[in-house]
Amino acid sequence: MLFDRNLYTHRIKRHKVWQNKGDFLLSENADEVIERLNLMCRDFNNVLVLGDYSGLLTRKLHFHLQNNTHTPLKKNKIKNLVRQNLFASSELAQSNTYHEIVVDEERIFFEQTKYDAVISFLSMQFINDLPGHLKNILQFLVPDGLLLVCFVGGESLKSLRNAFLQVEMETMDGVSARIIPFIDVRTFGDLLHKVGYKMIVTDTQKHVYNYTNFDTILQDIRELGWANNLVKRSVKGVKKNFFKKVKDVYKNDNKDVQENKKYSVTYDIIWACCWSAGPNQPQPLKPGSAQISLADVLKTSEDKGKI
Repeated sequence: MLFDRNLYTHRIKRHKVWQNKGDFLLSENADEVIERLNLMCRDFNNVLVLGDYSGLLTRKLHFHLQNNTHTPLKKNKIKNLVRQNLFASSELAQSNTYHEIVVDEERIFFEQTKYDAVISFLSMQFINDLPGHLKNILQFLVPDGLLLVCFVGGESLKSLRNAFLQVEMETMDGVSARIIPFIDVRTFGDLLHKVGYKMIVTDTQKHVYNYTNFDTILQDIRELGWANNLVKRSVKGVKKNFFKKVKDVYKNDNKDVQENKKYSVTYDIIWACCWSAGPNQPQPLKPGSAQISLADVLKTSEDKGKI
């Protein structure tokens, strides 16, 4: 087990108490979810949202259900919405088209419902058994059902991670993981394929934020509920000057701080759009079954194309 889910739950709850002060990243990606749904040439009858502990995405989708013709989401794109989350929403009333399941998304609870689409929103980076989690989602998608995922991955917070490691090596007996390991887009795409998803499309979006105060970077990470949730996190205290030294290393290793007096922080958001198997999906042809040579199409000989 990599992540302490009880600690994660406690910190997410504290994030809600802090009134979503760090939701700049969540809001931008909630809007991106809606844009990507609009690009799809189909509507979805039953949609499940996993994660989204701040409720930003769910509120936007719920508003669409209540005001079908006056929202960024195309008319009738979603007809019924379910949110599975650690906490019940105090803002959204359950109805014939919206209801909530209050349970950890790591233990997916689907009742008997099959979903046309599952949206996992900025929480998959904290799932312990990621292959098992993806398999569970696949089981409860209708044939040719959509899985739309976004989560923090890639080289997110790389400069901050390196600064922590350098200071710990210089001042302590050893190093400890203070920033979680992130999966990269290629590895995640391969995992989706192994689990059994079809027509997989993945990409990465970089979000760069500039801070004038280094301490605000750490504060925003805490307020997002994304502080160190690792089971094997260090429980040793640090000296008073520890974070000052981290700040100095971060400053010396980043030109933006030296030239513009701004601390740049990068979040890589991994996106994936994929589908459960369906009878009407396009299928790849068998090797050797092509009827026309690529060389003929390009009006050149195969020999000329060799290097």
